[in-house]
Amino acid sequence: MKRKVFVMVILTVLLIQSVMVNAYAETNNPELNEIIWDAPPEVLTEEEANFMRENSGKIIFEENNVQRIDTNGNFTFDFEFSLSSDNFKLSNTSTTISVNSDLVGYGGSDRTVYSITLYRKSGLFWVSEGSKKFDVGESQKATWSNLPDDATFYIYMSTPTVASPGMSIQGTGKISNFK
Repeated sequence: MKRKVFVMVILTVLLIQSVMVNAYAETNNPELNEIIWDAPPEVLTEEEANFMRENSGKIIFEENNVQRIDTNGNFTFDFEFSLSSDNFKLSNTSTTISVNSDLVGYGGSDRTVYSITLYRKSGLFWVSEGSKKFDVGESQKATWSNLPDDATFYIYMSTPTVASPGMSIQGTGKISNFK
């Protein structure tokens, strides 16, 4: 009996999650593509998306402001706490992410590092392929190797130290072997 209830709860949660994904896909609009999410975008309401847009970093691109990573893997970033990229694929089983960053804004901050974590889609879940540390104010690069062929990825940038209001980490980057 307990097993039957447990299975029903799991199935209900999966059903609710799949409905939320479909509902988001039907209400997607280009304005929301600039939002940087800590949670998957399909679980955000329009109100939550507006809040996130106003209170989190953004990735901006030269081609247009809808897409976050251009067709060559180039991007610019600006975040206070964290941000995520669009999903992408690689043409090889390794990638190098090169970044150049600065601390910008008013007020003081002791933030000197941030990290980039590469996530890979595995079934229904996102799995970390590892996190690399970067120094603010430096041009640096890090490589992830032995990645699966034809997988979908995204990067998550974050800083462990809370900054003064108005301070952000800004910069440019490039993802090698971007497809």
